[in-house]
Amino acid sequence: MSVHNDHHTVFLTTDQRRRGSGAGAWLSACDCDQFLPQRTVFETWATTWAAASPDLVHWGDHRLLLTQRHAGWESGRIGGGAPPLWTEAGWLSIYHAADNDNRYCLGAFVTDLKDPMRLLARSESPILVPEASYEVEGFFGQVVFTCGAIADGDRLRVYYGAADESMALAEGSLSAVLASLGIR
Repeated sequence: MSVHNDHHTVFLTTDQRRRGSGAGAWLSACDCDQFLPQRTVFETWATTWAAASPDLVHWGDHRLLLTQRHAGWESGRIGGGAPPLWTEAGWLSIYHAADNDNRYCLGAFVTDLKDPMRLLARSESPILVPEASYEVEGFFGQVVFTCGAIADGDRLRVYYGAADESMALAEGSLSAVLASLGIR
């Protein structure tokens, strides 16, 4: 993941067998006026966009991938996190979202392996919420924010920031996260 102009961006190749092939997709969490000039008030907060490139120089085909929901754990804003993980089910992304009370949780979404601009599934509820004292109390309490993720077989490890003061590790089952998205 990189940060460009205060926007979190993630780059991934579209063909796992052809690393360095010169083709790829880009995901960006931003408030992108240039892509959605006729937006509603609800769409003025952070969203996640995707773009494609045939050569990693020229980018286009910008598409809205995710936006916050009107109510619940994602009602305030959403944003990027760890680089997507390749799974047999698709590209798994762990992202953060905040509600209107600034409580940050983690969710997951999966995009198509061959077309990462096509959303296959998205969390209806968070996969990690601030509960421990080091997540609830701190510089900015009630916050968990993904920083990295590793899949090793069925073991999913998510490294995350807690209350903007600490780093932590959550471990769980990759298949359980995918099942929570309706993917078997």
